Amino acid sequence: MIMPHELQNIACFEITVPIGTNVISLGHINLNNKLIQSVYLFSSTEDVMLFSPVSGKQVSALAETGPCAIYLNLTDTDNELFVRDYSSGNFTIYSEMDHFVSWRINRKIDWNQSFLKTIIPDKASTLNLLMYIAFENVASKDLSDREVVEKTVNLIPENDIQDFCLDVYFPELSDKTITGIYVSNQCNGFFDLYGQNNRLENVPAHFFAIKSSKGFLIEPMKVDLKKSFYRHRSFSREPYRITLTYLP
Repeated sequence: MIMPHELQNIACFEITVPIGTNVISLGHINLNNKLIQSVYLFSSTEDVMLFSPVSGKQVSALAETGPCAIYLNLTDTDNELFVRDYSSGNFTIYSEMDHFVSWRINRKIDWNQSFLKTIIPDKASTLNLLMYIAFENVASKDLSDREVVEKTVNLIPENDIQDFCLDVYFPELSDKTITGIYVSNQCNGFFDLYGQNNRLENVPAHFFAIKSSKGFLIEPMKVDLKKSFYRHRSFSREPYRITLTYLP
């Protein structure tokens, strides 16, 4: 049975995919000796176009680029190529859909021996995608039996690129343990959260809007609100509703 993925840490990397046939090394990923839980690509869609929280460039709409192919290859620290030519159609999350395969890796990866194989038509443009890697670094906490309270705020963006500091909107959560993030269905931005022992780096708000069993939860965490943001990255000016639950 598929269960929602509880995120303890997630790292964000911007991936540039040139046209033609290429092998893109993942050696720049600095997560050696981390227990990797999953790897996903993130793509805009034609209707929901987002800007990267890393560079500000538009995140490409992968489904609109024509007949292209991206394959993931992962080698673990025991030198086993255990993921071979895994198609991006399985592990790409689109900005308004949940047509992806939820999967767990649970291995340490040799990133210097891991790579993407890409085939992009010459008539297409260079792709700009986001890669998300979930990993663990501390023992998990189980606070499921604790009573929680919630606070909801409305954020109204005025620019395509705008950062909302959580300390301004959730000051009473200082020193509180946050247990959940809930968003309106069309929330076109990213959560960048700094915890005491963990980090959720520029996680698409869409991850928390997925209502199926393939959705994402967060492991309870204390957050440095002054360093944590909701990053709006969209042409949209629609207000967003964000709810955080926390231990009283």
